Amino acid sequence: MGIAITGSKPVHLGIYRELSKSGIVALVLISVLGGYLAGHPFEQPLDGLRLLVTLLGVLGVAAGSSALNHWQDREMDARMPRTAKRPIPSGRISEGHALAFAFGAMAIGLSLLALLSWKLVALAALAIFSYNVLYTLWWKRTMPFAAVPGALPGALPILMGYAAADGNVLTPGGIYLFAILFFWQMPHFWVLALRFTDDYAKGGVPTLPVAHGTRLTVGQIVVWCLAYCALALGAPLFIRVGAMYLAVAIAVSAKILWELRAFARAGDEIANPGSKLWLRFFLWVNFSLIGYVGGVVADLWSVYLIRHVKAAETVVASPYEFPEERAYTKSDRGFSKYGAASLHGKKKVVLTFDDGPDPKRAPMLLDVLKKYGVHATFFMVGDKVDAESEPVIRRELREGHLVAAHSLHHRNSNDLSEKAFKLDLWTSLSKLFPSMAEEGVFQKEVYFRFPFGAYGAPAYNQMNTLRSLSYEKYGENCINFVFWNVDSDDWVPSMTSQKIVDGVMAQLEGGTAYEHVLRNGKYELRAYHVNPATAPKGGVILMHEIHDRSLAAVPLLIERLERAGYEIVPLNSVKEYSFAGKTCQLRK
Repeated sequence: MGIAITGSKPVHLGIYRELSKSGIVALVLISVLGGYLAGHPFEQPLDGLRLLVTLLGVLGVAAGSSALNHWQDREMDARMPRTAKRPIPSGRISEGHALAFAFGAMAIGLSLLALLSWKLVALAALAIFSYNVLYTLWWKRTMPFAAVPGALPGALPILMGYAAADGNVLTPGGIYLFAILFFWQMPHFWVLALRFTDDYAKGGVPTLPVAHGTRLTVGQIVVWCLAYCALALGAPLFIRVGAMYLAVAIAVSAKILWELRAFARAGDEIANPGSKLWLRFFLWVNFSLIGYVGGVVADLWSVYLIRHVKAAETVVASPYEFPEERAYTKSDRGFSKYGAASLHGKKKVVLTFDDGPDPKRAPMLLDVLKKYGVHATFFMVGDKVDAESEPVIRRELREGHLVAAHSLHHRNSNDLSEKAFKLDLWTSLSKLFPSMAEEGVFQKEVYFRFPFGAYGAPAYNQMNTLRSLSYEKYGENCINFVFWNVDSDDWVPSMTSQKIVDGVMAQLEGGTAYEHVLRNGKYELRAYHVNPATAPKGGVILMHEIHDRSLAAVPLLIERLERAGYEIVPLNSVKEYSFAGKTCQLRK
């Protein structure tokens, strides 16, 4: 099959694949996929559409950037036997046709990424600029050590994948994966540079072997390879991986170091055109990247799946059944019925934070709350409660905050059977009890918040299940579900701390607020005027502890509320969420 542009030669699709450097692009997409899976927040369902758009966007950018590199290097390629048969120097595609394809592919890729986040567009633009401008036109042509700064564009795709899933760019996990890919490129490229030293010399490219010889190049490969393996073994310092990853990393590192030893001892023989001494080490270096990145992904996902299975196996529903006070019916759907109307007009608000515990951000948030003397309620995702996060929960209890459940896996409860929901609910609550026991705290108040607010209408049978579970465990109605009537929308990536504060105050007092609108697969902000206030002078405020923008907004919000004469009160002081007159002791 061929495609022809007026005034140009027909071009077969295979030429486009060659022009795009399809092998390299495939590796780029694999790195994006690895980054996305590693950065995926496990409390949320995997967003397959977002992943697909990310991959297609990066595909366009990578293919276009590679084609542009072909056009930029066309004269140099014609001088080197290894590259003389590429599409442009061989005359199989015209220069103008190749350039049009390059810019067209990049434009499509950037447009797709813009549907998701301008952060991804910025990272893609940085990759294009650093590769096609800095590396291709400057570093590669003048610097023997060009591979070092030139590793930047090669490492950015895995960071883009991580950022697409996590929503943030500068995270420890994303930066770690970026560093792994960055360090890997030096031994990878310099081994190839040794193999094709004569070609690069003919092309006028001052690679390290061309400029400084085999011995220095091998020495640099040894240094960077050792640093690469050390970084891989230090992964637990940056990303939450455990024994499975370490077992893989130790085995892979041992093999790499063994092959490095043989490679380094070969000396000048490596550079001989007929030598295969380079190939074994080169293949193992490439395999190691799959082992390190794949090991991170496998470890993270296996921990999640194992916890999920263990929870289902170890939690047994109570055999006791007690009559409910009143069965909920279809007319009880809609969480607006269960807000905090008693706060309206009182200039009193409750601060609540979902999706914790976050060992990184929660301590900073607690410092802010302590500074202002404010107490809040933290709704925890049970699957996040572990040895690292339990000290955070204990501190929250010590400092007078309330801790509550937000499900085990942050799944929409409407999608669960009643039995599955009961197991999910009780397991998520049970995750909090050890911290209470450790601190010697008896928190009578047991609260639960439906993930996503069950989209405004949790199934009434699930509310009945919650009530039934309460009677089974306590003998009375002691599990209260908590909604909100002031939504900060702090989870929307394009929100800023100031807009979060403005939106909250608008819902309380009237004024300009911001709502998220899904357009072309991307959430956008739309300003609108609130009049009258939807939560007039009082209510329960929903925020999240897992976003930096939320953390930045909290002190601004507290000060704004105080200036407006509001009092921030604990949840258990609100009439609708009071447990007055109840014992709420677990049944033996």
